[in-house]
Amino acid sequence: KLSNVYLDTLDVRARAMRWTRELARRTGLSTRLGAELFDEVIIIHHNRRPDGSQQMLETGITIPSHASALGKVLLAYHPSAADELLAKPLRSLTGDTVTDPATLRLQLASVASVAVPVADRSGTVIAAVSVVMPSSEWPPEAGVLNDLRETARNISRELGYSEWPPRVVPNDD
Repeated sequence: KLSNVYLDTLDVRARAMRWTRELARRTGLSTRLGAELFDEVIIIHHNRRPDGSQQMLETGITIPSHASALGKVLLAYHPSAADELLAKPLRSLTGDTVTDPATLRLQLASVASVAVPVADRSGTVIAAVSVVMPSSEWPPEAGVLNDLRETARNISRELGYSEWPPRVVPNDD
């Protein structure tokens, strides 16, 4: 949908690359940086697991917002986008994909996933960063969660936002 040439022009991607690379190194997990693209999240940067195993590069792929940790974080911080999405039928990607709007709304309120928001200078959440782990390693260790939060905080600081975590704005219209 968007070429890597375009993705390279994104300030958030440029500022996040060293932090997500370090997050992958520290946790041993792959990392993703995603941004909203209509009803989806586009992976604007991906670091593979540092173990050298064969892995597909995910930069440029899109995932329905309701079916990913990245998307749920972005929806939680953009209530009007969530309202618009939840008014439509949601498609299932796996047997675990939540497609019931009421259940998804409850998840958005708690944002219980392994992704955290990244804010720009104005405090607007413009991206999310996540770690990808095998389900056999769930739940993530406290150190992984701390490293993930610190990565998002560092990226947000580089974008000019000094507070963290960002506040949810009730209506982002």
